[in-house]
Amino acid sequence: MVRKATFFLTAIFIFVGSILSQQRIAGRRNYYIEKIYFLGNEHFSDKDLKKVMLLKEKRMFSRTVFNRKLLELDKLAISNLYIRNGFLGCTVLDSISVEGDVVNVYFVINEGIRYYLESLEIEGVRVFKEEYLRTLFDIRRGEPYNQEAIQKGVNSILELYLNGGYVNVKLKDSISVQDSNRIKFLLRIREGKRYAIDSIIIRGLKRVDPFIVRREMVVEKGTIYSKKKIELSRRYIYETGLFSSVNISVINIDTIEKKLDLLVSVRELELRYLGVSVGLGQDRGISEGSEPYTSFYVSSEWLHRYLTKKGARLSLKLESSVSLSSILNRPRVDLDVDYAVPWLFGFRSLSSVRTFFNNQIQEGEEKTEYGQEYSLAYKPSRRRYIRTFMGVKNVIYSYKEDATIRKERARENSLGFNVYLDRRDNFLYPSKGMFFTLSSRVVGMLPGSSLKYYKIELNFSRYIKLFKGVVLAYRVKGGVMDNIGVSQTPAYEQFFLGGETSLRGWVNRYYLVSGDLPLGGNLKVLFNTELRFPLIWIIGGEIFLDSGDLQSDISYANKIELSWDAGVGLTFATPLGPFRVDFARVLKSRTTYSKRWVVQFATQYAF
Repeated sequence: MVRKATFFLTAIFIFVGSILSQQRIAGRRNYYIEKIYFLGNEHFSDKDLKKVMLLKEKRMFSRTVFNRKLLELDKLAISNLYIRNGFLGCTVLDSISVEGDVVNVYFVINEGIRYYLESLEIEGVRVFKEEYLRTLFDIRRGEPYNQEAIQKGVNSILELYLNGGYVNVKLKDSISVQDSNRIKFLLRIREGKRYAIDSIIIRGLKRVDPFIVRREMVVEKGTIYSKKKIELSRRYIYETGLFSSVNISVINIDTIEKKLDLLVSVRELELRYLGVSVGLGQDRGISEGSEPYTSFYVSSEWLHRYLTKKGARLSLKLESSVSLSSILNRPRVDLDVDYAVPWLFGFRSLSSVRTFFNNQIQEGEEKTEYGQEYSLAYKPSRRRYIRTFMGVKNVIYSYKEDATIRKERARENSLGFNVYLDRRDNFLYPSKGMFFTLSSRVVGMLPGSSLKYYKIELNFSRYIKLFKGVVLAYRVKGGVMDNIGVSQTPAYEQFFLGGETSLRGWVNRYYLVSGDLPLGGNLKVLFNTELRFPLIWIIGGEIFLDSGDLQSDISYANKIELSWDAGVGLTFATPLGPFRVDFARVLKSRTTYSKRWVVQFATQYAF
């Protein structure tokens, strides 16, 4: 009784103080959080509660601006933490005190009774086994009652029925309290009947043939209704690039015949497009084996999205780019004409014919390429695909040797195979997931090629979320190239290390040198590890460790000796991705290297 009275008086005191503080804070622009205090929390420590909050206490190098909206969100987050752990009647009051431009925040918590799950019962099940439905709930008898886990289980059961054609399924849940803190959960299910699709109606088409929409549907007349397949159909239709919006809804439910119609509503994009874009991107330079570097580009593109009734498209793209580290150099020029056709041989694929031309000068070297590439890609989604290709390419390569400019010409007829798998949660700011690529190419298997060699490159990255905003990322990358027969491997295809996305203790491409020029190799290994964390506002930090090596030939694989660098960096979050500044120092180098510190400027993370 005394404890309740004390709690009540404290709450009144804090409430009155909060009103007075709010009046004081209204006239000031910026107030900063100093301390956060909790009263009444017994089952969760102050540290546990602070982990779920957006407002943060003052740190050595950062301060959080007080924001009333964030305070309300933090109250809700604390309350939800308690409710998820069985404290269904938990209440949270807040208050602030102001001294100058400093704010102290107080939370008064009344935890209430903790409830436990006594039983979980399901009634009305005929289609599925009740034991299986129980496994969809991530909560067991005797555990603290978790409403969030219960709701997720109910939603999973609903999805199961909707994907099986039970459009009219009804779920009703209820709870009863036993022995003051024991909850019995009951889910009643009215399954209804199973429905099939009778017809598919398409609206909104003006110039696009209905065949295009029907081709992308993974359901058709007579198939059982499935919410999952309809969502997949909607995504496939949108990914044709012909529509700005796609919606699929159920209409005309026939309860007697157990059939329904689907209405597909689309809005077409303009079939022709002409645009110019300017920005920062990544390029590899003259050597295809170099690691990417940040470049500034200007690009213009003409596109026809619907050239034929089957959805073929034609694009013409002209792009000019230059490395930020050599902005005064002559820019790289790329011209591409691409003709692409979806759905070759009756399955979801993308075949294309690309005619290309590019020219670039870099550090005393010049390379001109022109030719054609024929490719076929199986692309279930934008995040994963398998691609095969056949290419015919002519190369003119000029380089300096002993104060003499030498020029080589080559013709490459190649076959290749690529794999792309992206399971990152965010393309620009990944915090969990993985990323995998494999690229391989064999030159000289087709007649008419002046060179014969093969090249394979593999990349694997992993991202692990350690704490809120703190991410551990690591990458393993390797490449090998070798001649076939007596033919030599071309210098413009060799691997290079050094730069903002590989070994950051070395400048771009200058891991190995010959005189004052960079030297490549036919064998590459690279390892990167980073710890990424927030600092203040849009500013974040990095601590990284890089290691790798190059060898001139695959036969020297047993001579690999890793070089190491380490450093720290600052990142600045933007809508286009992070802008970063890295400070790296070489820890160990198997070659003579004089630079102690290297500063790298780049867009996007190193990997």
